[in-house]
Amino acid sequence: MTPVGPRLYVVPATHAPVAAVFRRGPSRWSHVGRWDLESGHYEPGAWFAGRLFPRRSDVSPDGRWLCYFAHKPTAGWEHGDAYVAISRLPWLNSLHAFGTCGTWTRGYHFTEEPAGAAPGGVALPVPFGLRATQPAQFATELRRGWIEAPDSPPRAAGDTWDSARRARIRKPSPGRRGSAPRTPS
Repeated sequence: MTPVGPRLYVVPATHAPVAAVFRRGPSRWSHVGRWDLESGHYEPGAWFAGRLFPRRSDVSPDGRWLCYFAHKPTAGWEHGDAYVAISRLPWLNSLHAFGTCGTWTRGYHFTEEPAGAAPGGVALPVPFGLRATQPAQFATELRRGWIEAPDSPPRAAGDTWDSARRARIRKPSPGRRGSAPRTPS
């Protein structure tokens, strides 16, 4: 069997030069780290004996907080084996957590509403709100300026979970129209 390297996924903060780096692997482990994009410094954080879902997770606009969706089949706490939690990036010590309907949830993301509330009206221990992410492919990327490509197939009317199509997205280049300019030869 050929060894497979870890899978990486990066979620940048929207208003700070910080990103959460999610790693999956070895197989039943996940890891999260904090990447300072200005200095290039990487701070390794917590390992998790379960699965973190980065596309169903989020980083607060200021880059200080992490809202993560986790699944740990052996979890023995009141929130169950699939849950959402808020922690300080890059750690997973939950400051607030709540159970979900299983791995079908699309996760949650931060909003800039001050003194937000979590499901059930519980006040959050962070200065941001929290909202359920709607079922859409690439929801995290679309909230960060990516757009669906012109050749991306439309979502079918009965596709509740937006899972029956092969959506394509692209990131527009700042200050450019169309393709990148050519360098004169």
